Amino acid sequence: MKSQMKLSILAVAASLMLPTTVNASDNVSPRIIGGMDANPASWRFFAQLIPSSTDEPFCGGSYIGNGFVLTAAHCVANRSSATLDVKLGGYKFNSKDGTRFDIKRIITHPSYNSTTVKHDVAVIELNTIPQGFPAVDLGQHSLAQYARAGDLLTVAGLGFTAQHGGRPDVLQEVSVPLVSAETCHEAGGSYAQDYIGVSAFCAGLKEGGKDSCAYDSGGPIVVNQGGLVTQLGIVSWGEGCALPGKYGVYADVPHHYDWINGVATSPNTPFTFD
Repeated sequence: MKSQMKLSILAVAASLMLPTTVNASDNVSPRIIGGMDANPASWRFFAQLIPSSTDEPFCGGSYIGNGFVLTAAHCVANRSSATLDVKLGGYKFNSKDGTRFDIKRIITHPSYNSTTVKHDVAVIELNTIPQGFPAVDLGQHSLAQYARAGDLLTVAGLGFTAQHGGRPDVLQEVSVPLVSAETCHEAGGSYAQDYIGVSAFCAGLKEGGKDSCAYDSGGPIVVNQGGLVTQLGIVSWGEGCALPGKYGVYADVPHHYDWINGVATSPNTPFTFD
């Protein structure tokens, strides 16, 4: 489900529509594996990022209200808003369903690092404010306020459904447990970066089998507490997809909430790519 931060070099070269590759690890990728068809009614805030000339999404996102969409910085960094659209209300892959919106501006987190993939957060402002599309609630203050290690979180996307490819016909979702920072660091390599557990978190099964994957990047991972759905993370990266001992890494929404909220309420926020 991960937006394919670290797809294989061959996979990246195979499609000009993939987001810019990041280097947290040469094998990082994002997508949904081991999941099931999602109930569209549960994901009405889900957004697709699509090149203006096609219907095929390359990243996910979430509608956060007032004409703003939350996604991963690596999906949109250095891309022109004139070449992209956002689709809301679309749950089929490469389809005409849903409503497309032009993009007014793209704002990436000022501290985003494409090498480490730290602060992998971006906000997209649409040209018009969508009507009839609910916004997802965003986590605030701290991740620990909403979930602890072992608690199940659910992520959705239209990315790969197998390690080496295969896109679904409809939106997929999968539930994976939150993983402690200590456990994630023990996976070694890029997982040992000190920002994991601070501005990003891990989720997944030690034995593998369930994960987000390529083209899932930017999509939401949420917690459902008695029917109240709150977005806690943004699909960012991972080494491979659903591999044993490897986890999905997600930008921490509560950690970045103040910046996100500031962008979505300020008409003149800098760090914009037009």
